Amino acid sequence: MRNLREQARLWERADRVEQAEYRDFKRQQRLQEQLATLAERGAIQVERFNAYPARAQKSYLAIERYVAATPTAISKISFLREQIELRALGFGWSEWTTTWRKGDETVEESITRLQAHLKELLLVEKERELQGEIPTEAPLPEFKAKSLKQLGQATADSIELAQSALCSPEQLAAAIEREFERREAAGFSDSVQATQPLKPPALDADLVGAQLEVCWHYVSTEDNKTKVPIWCPAKVTRVADGTTDKGRNSQPFSTAARALAPRGMLLLEWEPDPDRGETEPTVCWYLLDPQKWNADSAHRAWRFHPAELVKRASNARKNRSQES
Repeated sequence: MRNLREQARLWERADRVEQAEYRDFKRQQRLQEQLATLAERGAIQVERFNAYPARAQKSYLAIERYVAATPTAISKISFLREQIELRALGFGWSEWTTTWRKGDETVEESITRLQAHLKELLLVEKERELQGEIPTEAPLPEFKAKSLKQLGQATADSIELAQSALCSPEQLAAAIEREFERREAAGFSDSVQATQPLKPPALDADLVGAQLEVCWHYVSTEDNKTKVPIWCPAKVTRVADGTTDKGRNSQPFSTAARALAPRGMLLLEWEPDPDRGETEPTVCWYLLDPQKWNADSAHRAWRFHPAELVKRASNARKNRSQES
């Protein structure tokens, strides 16, 4: 009889150990799931924060003009959503997140509501800017770990879990960085596209020397059939003034050219492509469409090269410091 009681106690003890191990496993599993969710949210916040300097419209008048000039209602909502997210997500002002479309709204009503919401947000931004409360880096998302569903009285494990932070700031920052890189590699985000100016640069002499990227659809070398979009670097060496330069669109530069190049056509110098047997730069005239500025992998879409973005951001900071 005594042996049976001892055996029962051993079974009970083993069962308690197994239950504790299972609870710990589920807790760790839940924490990892929550960390992954938090890292994704943080990566999106970093994307919006990085895009703010180039994409944010600082005055409501500029926003009204942009909305008025935007042809479609969906494009208007997309623009307003971006402007709100640059602040609400990029600065961690989660209280300013909003619903993009409500079920009983017409598209026009949504546009009016979002514009009013953004107008209030700009006033708050201005006030916080005067108080020096604009973040200088993307804030880490705040989060407290949740315990498993509690049945009956709280256990020591559940109390400890509910009171503990999900992870250290350093661990969270590292997880966000990994998620940011994963999103880039998977094509969910494009940091070069996200940090381009909202409007294309003027096609004039000020663009000479600028480094661009132009999207070309090349036939894949794997199946010789599928077209693959590739962003190709090029340098602007000249901008046609419409009166003296001669050349044809998509044709190499030639001193023997007779046709007058239209105003705004660019003479681009392309880096040699070793995969195509090129050893010297190629110089050609191209007409770039402002409507394809920073377009999503469209043929002949164009944008600033990452190095050009860095240079222009540096120049802008120098100008601001001199003004102040």
